[in-house]
Amino acid sequence: NGIFLTLEGGNGGGGSGGASGDGGGFANLSGFSFVNYNPGQSINFLLVFPSNYQEDSILLADFTVAKELGMTIMVVDHIGGFLRGLEQLSLDGSAVDTVVFNSHGNDGYFYIGSTKISLDSMGGDGNSLSILAGVHDKLKNKNIVVLACNAGSERKGYEFTKELSRQTNATVITSQHTMAPGYLYNGNATQLMSFNPNERATGDMWRISTKGSDPVNLYSLSMDKSNNSTTYHFTRQHYTFWFN
Repeated sequence: NGIFLTLEGGNGGGGSGGASGDGGGFANLSGFSFVNYNPGQSINFLLVFPSNYQEDSILLADFTVAKELGMTIMVVDHIGGFLRGLEQLSLDGSAVDTVVFNSHGNDGYFYIGSTKISLDSMGGDGNSLSILAGVHDKLKNKNIVVLACNAGSERKGYEFTKELSRQTNATVITSQHTMAPGYLYNGNATQLMSFNPNERATGDMWRISTKGSDPVNLYSLSMDKSNNSTTYHFTRQHYTFWFN
């Protein structure tokens, strides 16, 4: 029923080293491995974890639940490994609808493995090459959900969400609040509020940008593995939207 845990806030990053291959999935030495993956399959939600997840109690807990649920996981060392993993999926003919980045983060950034993805690293100053240059075409027209604390919060998060969406030409959702272990992704939106009592008024608050549009607030984000749906609301009380 699509339940898995998301991540606590913090400034931790990913790791380095060889691909783990944990779980018996496809593995090689190119900086990535798969878990719960069969070449050529249709992947509703591709969960991306850093390869040092075993060294982080929160990442490990999240990984363990996702693995037990049979969700498809890509474990990556860095963005280069992520790119090679995407290339392998393409070679295998495996279609991906939504890429979910499981990471620590803060205002305007998160990590893909050990690689920090921020407004600066994406060439937000207008003078440098984007760190996403190799992968943005492979994310085109997909859905991206960044499960990292506060990645979409404050002005940095606003601009970051917009730029990430613009560069990938994808629908991007980021969080404006911290996330503790225990978020439930089983289609029940009422369970997705912040676990921090001080954030209840503003928790369960996300940003969404489509193809680089100005981000808008949304609430009650919910992902349901059983029917490949992601639902959310533009107000706290009514109207439901989804992509699948």
